[in-house]
Amino acid sequence: MPVVDPTEQVEPITVPVPVQIAAPQYRGVTVDTRYIPQSALLTHLEGSSWTINYYSQVLGEDNAVEGQDVTRSEIYQQYRLIKGFELKVTTPLTTSQDPVSKSMQMTGAANVYPFVIPNVGDMFLADMGDGKEGLFKVTSSERRSLMKDTAHAIEYIWIDYSTPQRRGDLGQKTVQTLYFVRDFLMHGQNPLLVEEDYRNALQLAERYRELASEYFRGFTSDEFRTMLLPAQVGPTYDPFMMKAVKSHFSTWDAPELRHLRTLNVGGDNAMRSLTLWDVLSQRKPRLLKATARRMGLVLARSFASPADPMMEGIYWSGLSYVVYPKDPTINVNLEDSVVKKDVILDDVIDSPSRVLSLNDLIGLQELAGLPYDDAPLIHPVLLDDHYVLSKAFYDQAQTGQSKLELAVGDYLNGRAISHKLLLAFCDTYHAWGGLERFYYMPIVLLLIKASIRSL
Repeated sequence: MPVVDPTEQVEPITVPVPVQIAAPQYRGVTVDTRYIPQSALLTHLEGSSWTINYYSQVLGEDNAVEGQDVTRSEIYQQYRLIKGFELKVTTPLTTSQDPVSKSMQMTGAANVYPFVIPNVGDMFLADMGDGKEGLFKVTSSERRSLMKDTAHAIEYIWIDYSTPQRRGDLGQKTVQTLYFVRDFLMHGQNPLLVEEDYRNALQLAERYRELASEYFRGFTSDEFRTMLLPAQVGPTYDPFMMKAVKSHFSTWDAPELRHLRTLNVGGDNAMRSLTLWDVLSQRKPRLLKATARRMGLVLARSFASPADPMMEGIYWSGLSYVVYPKDPTINVNLEDSVVKKDVILDDVIDSPSRVLSLNDLIGLQELAGLPYDDAPLIHPVLLDDHYVLSKAFYDQAQTGQSKLELAVGDYLNGRAISHKLLLAFCDTYHAWGGLERFYYMPIVLLLIKASIRSL
């Protein structure tokens, strides 16, 4: 007789229902369950800055936290190196003597930014203040709050001077190298970058400073204390461009901004029209359909004259022409403003490059291999009757856009912008025409800033 009868009906096992011994946590309107990073609020920790190279332990489930052991294989002890890391020292290095062994000890304490969770046994190399580099070990680590984003307070002890043996062992056990960029803390970014992103950020930041300095120095008028279009028949002012410049850049970017004036063109509702610069500011590509696409020039004296010249009215500025929309945004107040203007004049005058022609520039061999296939690097500003960028860009056409316009499209849609392409813009802007430099350089600066912020 078989032990198990397959035909026998077996009653299913009853699964007991767990008893709810406590009511679920109440979540009402007084509790905000969204996660809001608090890291940006912790950019200014108490303590003095101390720049170090921090070796954070790479720990698994079976790893013990302990300091550097030069006799241990790198298989069982690994580190993540953070170069240029910053501690906020709260207790400077203090020397004491062990009463039993009579050996000297050197200890200290510091706060650590929330992007790094220190562990007991982490090591770091730092200047000891006597021209020598010392090796220190973290002896304690304490969270400073219950929040997810919190700083840590650590204590550390001096282990030894930075000997070739110690440095070589740490180098062999380093599996990843990161770079600390403190400026990223101010923008809520993760300040720890891999080497490639760090090199790119340094390159772009350097080119950004050079380009900003060249741009504001080249197009700021000492006479009118504002930025003017180059090589026109008379002093010509673009209020839309000037408003964007004052909005996106500060005196940290260029000292010339301290003295730049934004002239008053109020009283004319056509000057409230949406333009390309509003689209770039808001990063909303759908607004392209509502922008004023075509611009011309009107006489500065056609604007209403404020009773007081101190109001910075453009009527009293001494300028000749003002960039004005040919197809202003429609609104109920616009009809009265259009009839006040003289007939719109012809478009602005082209200003060729003094170095190379645009065709020669696009054909340079060093520009080969850039993204967007065979698209030209830039279009002339006066390629067609559209403001700054071409009709193909405003229509978001599949063909006909330049590399710059395609990069702007990536920026508006939140896509990554080629680092190599940005460097190509920075390396060739001196060969662009005057109008191209005037209108395209601030766009390139904006793209560089966005690229750095996305790292």
